[in-house]
Amino acid sequence: MIMRGNKMEKIARDEFEKKVIDLLVRSSLYELPSKRKDLLIILKAIASQFKDGSFTEKETNEIIKDFISKIPRLKVDHVKIRRALIDEGFLKRTPSGSVYTIDKDYDAFKLFSEDINNSDCLNLIRNAQKEIEERKKKYTQ
Repeated sequence: MIMRGNKMEKIARDEFEKKVIDLLVRSSLYELPSKRKDLLIILKAIASQFKDGSFTEKETNEIIKDFISKIPRLKVDHVKIRRALIDEGFLKRTPSGSVYTIDKDYDAFKLFSEDINNSDCLNLIRNAQKEIEERKKKYTQ
C-alpha cells in the first residue's frame, strides 16, 4: 500500500499500467528506481512473469533475463533485479539459495489491487512499443 496523505491505498490497475509504460517503455533505466512506488511497480511487472511454484536459481535467472530481453530500455542486471525481488518480498528463497518461490500471498502483492493480476505486462509493453514505433514512422515520412 502506498501512503496518500494519511491514507494507505493500493496501487490501482490503471495507475500500474500507465507507470509500467512510463518506466519501461518511455524511460531508460540503468538502475532500479530509488522512488519506492516506481520500484515496486517494476518488480510487480517482473514478478508477474513467474507462475506459482518453485524455481531453481537458473530458472529464476532465465525468467528475469527473458523479461529484460523484451525491454530494450531496461539495462539493469538480472542479479540486481533478483535481489530486489527477494528484498521486497516478491520472491522468497531457501537459505541455501537453491530454490526460489513466488506466492501471491506475500505482503508485496498486497500493495496492488487484485485486478492487476489480470494485466499482461509484456503484452502491454509490446503494444506501447508498437504504438511509439508507428508514431515515429508517421512523423518521419
